[in-house]
Amino acid sequence: MRAKLLQPVLLILILAVCGLSSEVRPVYAANGTVIGNVNGTTSCGVNEPNPNFIYTLYSSDGGATYTQYPGFGKSDGTFSLSLAPGAYLIKVGAVNYANSAPQAVTIEDSVTKDLGTVELAGNQYCYQFTPAGVDITLPAGQLYEQSLSVKNIGPVDMGVGLVEHDAEAQYLKNPSFESNIPGWTDKPVPPAIRDIYCNMPGLPARTDACLVVFGDTLNTGRSGSIEQSVLVPMGTGVLDFWYQINTGAGGTGTLTISVGGDMLWRADETQAGANSGVWQHATVLMDKILPGEKLLKIASTSDKVEFHLDDVEMRYYPNYDFNWLAVTMPSRVPSGTTVQATLKFNTSTLSPGVYKAWVAPAARTAIDQIVPVNLTVTDPSQITQGIRGTAKYLDACLGQNLPAMNTRIQAWSGANMTAEAYVNSAGNYNLALPAGTYTLKADAPDYTPYADLTVTVSNGAFTTQNYVFEKQDPCFTVTPQALTESMLANTQWQRTLTVGDTGNSSGFTEWLELGLPVPQPVMNPGLELDDASWFWSNTLGQSYRVCQAGFGLESNCALSFGRPGVQDSGYQLQKVSIPAGIFDLRFKYRVSNCVSPSSRLTLFINATQVWEMDGSSLRCGQGWQEQTLVKNSYSFGQQIELIFWYSGTDSQVDIDNVTITAYPELDHPWITIADKLVSLGKGESVNTRVQLDTTDLAPDQYQAFLSLRDRSGTTSIVALNLRVKHVTYLPAVRR
Repeated sequence: MRAKLLQPVLLILILAVCGLSSEVRPVYAANGTVIGNVNGTTSCGVNEPNPNFIYTLYSSDGGATYTQYPGFGKSDGTFSLSLAPGAYLIKVGAVNYANSAPQAVTIEDSVTKDLGTVELAGNQYCYQFTPAGVDITLPAGQLYEQSLSVKNIGPVDMGVGLVEHDAEAQYLKNPSFESNIPGWTDKPVPPAIRDIYCNMPGLPARTDACLVVFGDTLNTGRSGSIEQSVLVPMGTGVLDFWYQINTGAGGTGTLTISVGGDMLWRADETQAGANSGVWQHATVLMDKILPGEKLLKIASTSDKVEFHLDDVEMRYYPNYDFNWLAVTMPSRVPSGTTVQATLKFNTSTLSPGVYKAWVAPAARTAIDQIVPVNLTVTDPSQITQGIRGTAKYLDACLGQNLPAMNTRIQAWSGANMTAEAYVNSAGNYNLALPAGTYTLKADAPDYTPYADLTVTVSNGAFTTQNYVFEKQDPCFTVTPQALTESMLANTQWQRTLTVGDTGNSSGFTEWLELGLPVPQPVMNPGLELDDASWFWSNTLGQSYRVCQAGFGLESNCALSFGRPGVQDSGYQLQKVSIPAGIFDLRFKYRVSNCVSPSSRLTLFINATQVWEMDGSSLRCGQGWQEQTLVKNSYSFGQQIELIFWYSGTDSQVDIDNVTITAYPELDHPWITIADKLVSLGKGESVNTRVQLDTTDLAPDQYQAFLSLRDRSGTTSIVALNLRVKHVTYLPAVRR
């Protein structure tokens, strides 16, 4: 029995003696695997099964700290992660999506756990537009406003507004690389570029979570490119982006950007310098790129150099003024709320035809949200519904109604201005409007105010509303209208003039001894002389003479101030000698682009402002308008500086046909006027005496003029004709 018990011990000893020992090793459990697939629903409610984005797995042993496993997802939306046996909390996250709820998982030795489909919900703001698109027909020469309902159906507040874009402009897909490669085509040359990275330690994106990385500071022979097709429209393009350069020991490399095969920009390792690893901003002008479908290509060659790129944007500034559409809305829309945006249409400068645009958030998300806008401009005679009529004023002097040109007619719906039009040269206006009741307002600053009217529009019909204004101008009557007298030398003559005002204003009437009106030499008034004879001086801003077919009033030249989308300040100046007395300053102006309230055009004589148009008074698209200013003895016979000064943004004002007519105060010692300054009220008359004195006048014909003028510049002329006769002495007759 004892012998049997010793047998195993003996065997071990024998093995030991014989050198046949056996090592005892610990046994480790094998890893288990967690698998699943991802399904996403964007903030806008779009389902993305197996979404094509980079997502990250997070695991925790039950504590608050999670371990990240970025890039474990596959292109088909599935994932697989090996973990040591134990209890875990597993969640999934992705750019533009909220993290999934943690799932408790127990990992067992060599066992695969299937989490099934993990649902992700978008965490961006998302617009819902009503209507989804706008199609509108308006007559030429009208302003119109339409509401656009904007609802934020996303889970976060929206803090940006809407902006309008040219419909032809091409905006890059995935410009900030926030949804992996889609939008771009990956063209690697093995070994490939490092691709797009999101939420990577040591590789922070400039904005949001992702960036694209070319090359590698630790490896050589890394080359590749990304590209996408873009539509280059007519106009000037700008490519805007941010980049970093990181270099390794002895590293060399290049990063290039081209459009349609034309190189736009190049960087290499030598440009890193002190800015190595620092985000830098670049803006490249694309003015040499011809319109058409082009390939935008970003390419890199690298030996131990990294190029980081983010926030690539392409913008276009069309050659024509994009001024027929503007959009306004509150700057913030909380989640789940709805606000009203306003689309403002302006056909003042448009010819009949079809115009296209689109409206989109100022800050784009991964989901393109746009409202297409189609505007059809028709001849005013072709509209079939709304309000139309005539607007004229009674000219008290002529006794007839004349067109009240440039009067603004507005249709209001409640507290909102819906449509606006200006009276044309024939005295007509047209407002295309939906059926409804409107308050009609007439803005006629040169005429007696008109009370607001309530007007109803029916479907398929026009409502006619005519206006007859009274112009706030005097109408002088002078009796007699001419004075003709023959007098002997060294005699006096006195007559009475009766002056009345049958117009609609009260004001001061100035009586001056005048000669014939004399045009003063404003050099190059029509701006048509060649540059060698250019008499205007410009030292600031972008004001300059433009000469092209149809631009100016005479032979196609005019002064031009400001440009759309440009902040500008500048002036044009000329010195003119004016005799003492009254002079008229006349010029024509045109506003060819709508203006912001901060824009203004000011006219100075010397350092004194005499006239101004600002953003609230400039009227767009009304063609050439004339302005007359009357100044009384302003210069006292001195040289004046005539200055047109512009400052502001988004307006363009043109000036042409600048003329001055002087009424110089002449020395007529033979004329005396009892009252040179009288005050007349509406319907009043006054008498004054005119005395002629032929003392020391030689026999001859003499002529002068009396001018009656008020503050508005209304003038009436009385001709004075005097013949001084010879004195005939008869011989004495003796009786």
